[in-house]
Amino acid sequence: MLSKQRHSIVLLITVLTGVLLMTGVHSAWAISPAASFIGANYEETYGQGKTIMPVWRKPADIPAGSQYGTDYAASDKGSVFVLQKGKLTAFEAKSGHVRWTFGSGLQLPLYNKDGTIYVASANGYLFAVDASTGRKRWKSSAPSPGLSSITAANGQVLITNGHIRAYDISTGKLQWQDNNYWAASGPLTLTENLVLMASVESGAYTYDILRAYDRKTGKKQWEQARHNTPLIANDKAIVVDRTSTMLEQTKLPTLDTIDPKTGKIIKSVVYNPENLNEDTMEQAFGAKFVLSDGKVFLIADTKVYEYPEEADPAKTKPAIYSLQGSLDYRYAAGPYNGKLLFSNGRGVSAIKTVNNTTISFEGITNPTARFDLLNKGMYLSQTDGYVVAINLRTAKAEVRLQTGSRTFGTPLLESGMIIVQAKGQLIAFREPESLKQ
Repeated sequence: MLSKQRHSIVLLITVLTGVLLMTGVHSAWAISPAASFIGANYEETYGQGKTIMPVWRKPADIPAGSQYGTDYAASDKGSVFVLQKGKLTAFEAKSGHVRWTFGSGLQLPLYNKDGTIYVASANGYLFAVDASTGRKRWKSSAPSPGLSSITAANGQVLITNGHIRAYDISTGKLQWQDNNYWAASGPLTLTENLVLMASVESGAYTYDILRAYDRKTGKKQWEQARHNTPLIANDKAIVVDRTSTMLEQTKLPTLDTIDPKTGKIIKSVVYNPENLNEDTMEQAFGAKFVLSDGKVFLIADTKVYEYPEEADPAKTKPAIYSLQGSLDYRYAAGPYNGKLLFSNGRGVSAIKTVNNTTISFEGITNPTARFDLLNKGMYLSQTDGYVVAINLRTAKAEVRLQTGSRTFGTPLLESGMIIVQAKGQLIAFREPESLKQ
């Protein structure tokens, strides 16, 4: 005989089971199977490296309305420089202690050169500040509202703000301003005698154009359409790849050498690694150039072709690098320490140029926001906020740091510290010993 209590429980279970069967609901389903998807629903733990805490963390101003990763800090001589609520602040790189502050109402960008930090006020006046003491060296003689880039070399500070302006690097006196109607937004490329500016012109159609200005006077010396930022620029030669327009298509990758004095093309080299027939090509063979250590690397998406710089490509068989069986991996960086790096947006692999062998890097668990190569390390920033320090030699993750950000600028290396430019904050940690040069 069942007790009254047990009899009641059995009766309740029986009734509930009957209700479920009558309504067509299977008791095994908490949620309809058509309302769920199970994908990479697991936690990766292999090869992630040790999770560390930052040595210090500081808030920082970023460009207004910025939704992408951007650079907003600079470093020099053991200090890191950043704007905080419009005030230029210098932090000791190792400790994060404030060394000095300067000014108010200042705006990005920052630029440092030879122990001087250059920054502008909201109304466009440019300031030169001693990086060691925070003392003002000069204030520019004329404002440049809307300043978007700063660079300095050979006794001049040059800015863009829709125009190009040159200031004396010792006094801040305005030397010249271009008188062009087209917008100059930078960046600029400098030689001893020229200022080179690449831009895009729009009219009946859009095309690239490279202009050269005299460093002393600011007068335009020449211009070359179908050319962009130079790969090599000095007062002997300017080497730049040729681009296309709607009316003139560059079907095969071409490097032009321009005479800096006249702006005329004095040499053209065409690269055709796949032996294509230019006359029957319906579209251009898309590629870009990287010049490094006396070699020309032709980047064609999933493949990289390597030529000796002085070789005739028509008579030279190139070395070819690609990840076999990984068609979604495309060139990402290099050559660096004898490696070309490829990525599919999440994983990263490298090919050794010495023997064409492949390395796959560990510790990458989420989509890659960016990665940067410093000394012997790859510092990979993920969209889940982690920055992973990976050994380029062993391919193993050394350490990982949670930043809480989804976007990142270029990490800085200063006094043995890695300074992460996450959105609105600087985060510092020690460079792993194994990754030092």
